[in-house]
Parts: sequence; C-alpha cells; structure tokens
Amino acid sequence: MQNLTKTFDDHAIEKGTSPKMPFPRKDYFVPLMRALIERNRLLIPKTREMVTRWTICGYITWLAQWHGPLTGIIQTVKEEKAKELIRYCTILPENQEPFLIERHPSQAVRT
Repeated sequence: MQNLTKTFDDHAIEKGTSPKMPFPRKDYFVPLMRALIERNRLLIPKTREMVTRWTICGYITWLAQWHGPLTGIIQTVKEEKAKELIRYCTILPENQEPFLIERHPSQAVRT
C-alpha cells in the first residue's frame, strides 16, 4: 500500500495537498500486518490517527486481489462509514501502478 498504490483524500483541497498520496508510513504497520496474516481473529483498539480502518481495508483489498475470491466484512456503527470504507477499497486498485492494473484488470468491489 505504501509503494504501489495511492490513497485519495477528500479533504485535500482544504489542506492544500494533492488528493492522491502514498499510504502513510507508520512504525506499527509491520507488526500489525504480521498479526493480521498470522491470526484468525484480531481485536485492535483504534484511534483516527492510527488509520486502522484504512489499513484493514487495504489488507482486505490485497487479499481479494491476490488470494481471492473472498468475502470481506467491514462492520461500522453507521452505514455511511461502511460505504466510505467500501469506496476506499475501490480506490486502492484504481490507483495502483499500471503493471498491477494490467495484471488484475477486473478487480471489482461489490457492495
């Protein structure tokens, strides 16, 4: 997620930044991803600053693209947040490097 795709920030204009940016680099991503891969169930306390939801969306998207087909479940308190996260799952493949888009041209996320 950090090297071969870009995220999309709906608030970029307000911030004066580019809307398409690489996924942020955080020290805890390596142990988080390792735990996601190694465990069947993982409970993660989160805050907005940790970008945990987006990280999980990236993981589900990666699983579907490289190890699918699969069903990923994203649970939120509000339906609008769930729609936002599903949209985020579609943004990642759309913004991948061209060679990855060519390899997986029909990656579709269904709601």
